[in-house]
Amino acid sequence: MFHTDKTFFLAPYLADNHWTLIIICPSTERGYIIDSISREKDEHSYLLTSIIDKAFGFPFLWDMVNCKQQKNG
Repeated sequence: MFHTDKTFFLAPYLADNHWTLIIICPSTERGYIIDSISREKDEHSYLLTSIIDKAFGFPFLWDMVNCKQQKNG
């Protein structure tokens, strides 16, 4: 496995003209999704989460971070 010595990775993710921040923590096998337009979304709504799971060779436990939401997004 690669980069297991890293505490976390920040992965800005652009989809449909909207930025989302994904934080990847390989040592704990957890990932965090910070999306200001996350209504009715889960980790399966983001293509990058499955790519990350495959790249690291194990499924991450993904958490949607509660953050301020855009009003008209």
